[in-house]
Amino acid sequence: MNEILTDLLTIYKILTVSSIFIGIVGFCVTYIVYAFLGIPPEFEMCFAVFLMVFSIYSLDKLSDSKEDLTNMPERAEFLKRKSRFIYSCSIVAYFLAGLLILIVKPIGLPIIFLPIASNAVYGSKPLPGIPRLKEVPFMKNILVAFIWALEYKMQHFR
Repeated sequence: MNEILTDLLTIYKILTVSSIFIGIVGFCVTYIVYAFLGIPPEFEMCFAVFLMVFSIYSLDKLSDSKEDLTNMPERAEFLKRKSRFIYSCSIVAYFLAGLLILIVKPIGLPIIFLPIASNAVYGSKPLPGIPRLKEVPFMKNILVAFIWALEYKMQHFR
């Protein structure tokens, strides 16, 4: 029983310090949208979303690891120890997402560039005195919702 508890705690720690959980959420949200719209789910596209979300959030965590020192010291330590591995996994995941989209729905390939471009804009500081979009309340939610809606429209454009 103690081993099971230890294993569950380890899984919990991995999910809280990595971007795997948010990737799973991305997969599930995509699947649920298919279900709500009465469209047969395309598991390849759901998995491509998992890979993109995992990659983007991992890269974002790496770029803001200094902020995690205060908010989530355990994550900051994990990122410090595994930064090269996480970066490599993120790049491979993004490439695989693009490859998967290219194979399954080539017309949807431009989708792959939206999250990475929006993340670059979201995290960068355009001019001195102007805050990053990341520092503006609710901007993350607005930007994520906009990108998800745009990706959906692009994915189903025939």
